[in-house]
Amino acid sequence: MGKWLFLERRPDRPAGGDAFRRMFERLDPEFALAREAIQNAVDAAADEAHDSVIVEFEMREDCDLEELLGPPFSDHASANSYVEPDLRLPVEEARRSGRVLLIHDYGTTGLTGDMRNMRSNFYRLMGGLGGSEKPAGGGSYGFGKAAAVLNSQLFTVFAYTVTNEADGRSKLWGTSYLDPHKLGRNDSFDVGGICVDDYRYSLRKRQI
Repeated sequence: MGKWLFLERRPDRPAGGDAFRRMFERLDPEFALAREAIQNAVDAAADEAHDSVIVEFEMREDCDLEELLGPPFSDHASANSYVEPDLRLPVEEARRSGRVLLIHDYGTTGLTGDMRNMRSNFYRLMGGLGGSEKPAGGGSYGFGKAAAVLNSQLFTVFAYTVTNEADGRSKLWGTSYLDPHKLGRNDSFDVGGICVDDYRYSLRKRQI
């Protein structure tokens, strides 16, 4: 399992969760999520006819989230926000319920390219914010991620993919858009992420 890394707050770093929410406050989150998930899958169809693309939405309440939402994520998500001091994210509730919205797509290329390359499809979905560099198609990678994040009580989203590239590697990237917050005496943080290549972890049913 990879480790969460949270960025120290600096003027040259990406906006925190408060700015993120303001940027996309006019979105209808549920409608935007459905639209963008379907459109981005169609844009990434493995065949030109797009006949093979299937998108499924699945709500699960049996996922073991201890690794994903335990420390250090829980420490950061539970810290007081500079912007909204009364904001309390339901971290413990999420860990107990195991409730996750899964969006599956089939018949697509997967999120191709090096996940650390800013021009790759994977990075543009999970690393970019707002707008789209896609030469054609109706989806917009940045707004697609925004819709997913705004539908999350923890402002957190994960992308897991196996591509049709020659190596067929699996990849995982998680991003959390928390408000600016303080841990310890001197350090303040906001946006966090986890980036793991060749990742073979999957949301598994909780062992009873």
